[in-house]
Amino acid sequence: MSVPDIHQLLLAEVGGMLERLGLTRRLALGFPMPMAAALTPRAASLIDGLIETERSRCAGAARALQTWLQGRGRVMPVHLKQQRLAATRMRFQDWLEQLDIFSDVVSQRGEADVGVWASGLEVLAEESLELPPHIPPPPIICSIEKGIGAAIRRAATRLPGGSPNPVAVIHVPRERLACSAVGGSLIHEVGHQWSALLGLREKAVSALQANLFGASQAESTLWSLWSSWISEILSDLWSVAHLGAAAVIGMQSVMTLPNHYIFALKPGDPHPIPWVRVILQSVMGEHLHPDPQWARLRFIWKSRYPLSGAPPTMRCLLERLENHAANFSRALLAAPTGLAGQTLGDLCRKPDRSPAALRALGADGRGDYLSGIPSKTRALAVLGQMVFEQQIDPASERKLLTNLVFDWAQKRALGTSTHSSTTQPIHPN
Repeated sequence: MSVPDIHQLLLAEVGGMLERLGLTRRLALGFPMPMAAALTPRAASLIDGLIETERSRCAGAARALQTWLQGRGRVMPVHLKQQRLAATRMRFQDWLEQLDIFSDVVSQRGEADVGVWASGLEVLAEESLELPPHIPPPPIICSIEKGIGAAIRRAATRLPGGSPNPVAVIHVPRERLACSAVGGSLIHEVGHQWSALLGLREKAVSALQANLFGASQAESTLWSLWSSWISEILSDLWSVAHLGAAAVIGMQSVMTLPNHYIFALKPGDPHPIPWVRVILQSVMGEHLHPDPQWARLRFIWKSRYPLSGAPPTMRCLLERLENHAANFSRALLAAPTGLAGQTLGDLCRKPDRSPAALRALGADGRGDYLSGIPSKTRALAVLGQMVFEQQIDPASERKLLTNLVFDWAQKRALGTSTHSSTTQPIHPN
């Protein structure tokens, strides 16, 4: 049996990598999409620049290996050649993974309606990322994905190849698009970017540590649990601060799961126990804007998942966490942010998001005026309040939501303001 020329096989693998690199195209040269579905120029430029930079690096590494194999490396032992090939291939695979992250998001923009949905949700997300003037906001891009939960790949975090991510990428569940609860999922993920840019996790944990001094062992266990969940709790706070009841309704919808998930405590999980998480979000909403609706929301949740359905070993802990939620919420909202003397409560409290203010705007139960509300998160909060008050049915909710999102996308594409009446958008049925 003849033995293949191993050296030539290795060279062929390097050549294959270079050919694969040659198949990629600049973003500006591909991915046709409706104008209203397009990425912002800034986001597209940053992504394109990252991909091209990494592509050049990979090509340079592959050519360097190719040159080495054709020269000095020709007489080296095969296993040493293989080690250098493996290292180059690992870098190549990291680059492909980075490429896939963004190409999947961008290519989706060519799908009918889906691309416009993603673009409109980006407008909503960008508005909700409220930062002080000295912190420039990163671009946000959205994609519509399968599953029941949203997720974010934050800007400035490391990509597979080690480069910092130039944009925030938020994956929104497709099944959320029919209801205003999509806002809760989206703005929760924006909350992760918001809290990271302001360093709020560390500040909140530091402020909460003071509550451990003098606390009993049983109570210190509760404070420790809350602190271990603080990243998700801060995002839940940001969501309810913007959307009010709509955020809690959305959370209840996401948490519609079998009992063994709802009542489970998973060691190391950054998410609060689902049953407690919904309770706490409504308590935080109540401390931002006192109103009887928050107690009603908790009653609804506890009726859907009574504690009698929890394992006996968990009931005591769940009851203790529920009873402690108000103390924790007050302490959290009193935590300093380091921003002009503001506490977290000061930063999150929005007078125009009180239940009374939202009810007043949605009093007619039609919502035809929602696209004229300057703040997009407030418009969505009004729609969610109407849903909670049972003023509209699911079909009307879907129509109003779709009209809002498509308006936002179209107006961004055309560079028109929220109040512009010069365009007549065409919406899907």
